[in-house]
Amino acid sequence: MFDVRVFYKKTGMAKYASHLDISRLFARALRRTKLGVWYSQGYNPHIYISFCQPLPLGYESFCESFDFLLLNQNDIRYVAQRLNPCLPEGLWVTEVAAPVHKVSDIAKASYNVKMYSDSPLQLHSEFGQYLERDPLVVVKKTKRGISNIDISPLIYSRNLSLLDDSVVFDVTLPAGLKQNLNPSLIVDNFSKDDHHHTQISHIKVQKKAMYCDGEEIFK
Repeated sequence: MFDVRVFYKKTGMAKYASHLDISRLFARALRRTKLGVWYSQGYNPHIYISFCQPLPLGYESFCESFDFLLLNQNDIRYVAQRLNPCLPEGLWVTEVAAPVHKVSDIAKASYNVKMYSDSPLQLHSEFGQYLERDPLVVVKKTKRGISNIDISPLIYSRNLSLLDDSVVFDVTLPAGLKQNLNPSLIVDNFSKDDHHHTQISHIKVQKKAMYCDGEEIFK
């Protein structure tokens, strides 16, 4: 058996498919490829498939991945060309290779957040001031309940730019198994802050890349 890692992008309407839906979809697609995919043994054999991390519903991504097993190592060259015709619009395999890192090696991820508003110039000013707070305390729900956390040291990099109809927030945040922070949490807490008056009509989030410790891209 040979480990295979598939990287794919999730865009358009596919961003509204849940993690469970995506898992089932790729399992069915792998069956249609007629490749030598390894199945579990027992009364109810199924394809071994392991996804990297669940993507929040509504997020687009250019760096999602999952692992599965092939019986023949040579079949790895055919995975992308056979999988893509079996996938719906919005899902597309971009790279197939043997895994380099463990999922536990993932430490952070970069995101592009586009925030739409009737007053983008004012939003750019107010959101920029909000990010300058130290400490920058947000309310986060966890399995243990609701807690207030200072996310200032958790923002590894950030950049704010202004467009005609929106404000673009590029940010790198923790995305590991021990610590994880979604950019929508920052936007949600800003919207609830009484010191700001600009309304955000909606946001569009794209996950751009995942990294291990340092700047090494997860592969």
